[in-house]
Amino acid sequence: MPILRCRLGPFEIALPGAQVVEVHRAVAVDPIAGAPASVAGVVDVRGELLPVLDLGHRFGLARRNVSPSDALVMVELPDRRLLLLVDEARSLTSVPAEALDDAADIVPGARFLQGVAATPEGPVVISDLASFLSSDDLVDLDTALRALDADPAPVGSA
Repeated sequence: MPILRCRLGPFEIALPGAQVVEVHRAVAVDPIAGAPASVAGVVDVRGELLPVLDLGHRFGLARRNVSPSDALVMVELPDRRLLLLVDEARSLTSVPAEALDDAADIVPGARFLQGVAATPEGPVVISDLASFLSSDDLVDLDTALRALDADPAPVGSA
C-alpha cells in the first residue's frame, strides 16, 4: 500500500497514497464563512476552488497561521477534492499489506485513523480521509462553497 508520510506538529502521520493527487507549497488560504471549524478556507488550484482542511486542528492541535514552509496535499475522495494542510509532506513510500494493522485493534475508538503501519522508521498511523468531515460538516461546507460561488471575490492560487 502506498502512503505519503507527513509531519503534523510533533507527530508523523500517513495519508493513503492512492488518494493523493499532488502536493503544493502552501499559499495564502482565504477564509470561507460558514465552513466547518476544521476548514481553514479555500485556495484556487488551476481554476478549481478547493477547501483546505487543517489536519492539525482536526487532530486537536491548536490552529495556526499558514507558513510558506507548509504543504497542501491534494487528495481525491469519492465525491470531492480537498487540500490538506500539513507542516511537511515527507516521502511517498510503500508498506506491505502484512505490515498494516487495523487502528481499532491498537487504539480502540480512534477517530480519523484507518490503520497503523510498521515501517523501518517505526510505526506510523494512516489517516482515514473519508472520516475527516462528518455528513453535517459536508452539508455546511457545500453551503459555504455555494455562497462563495454566488459572490465571487479574488481567491489565492496554488
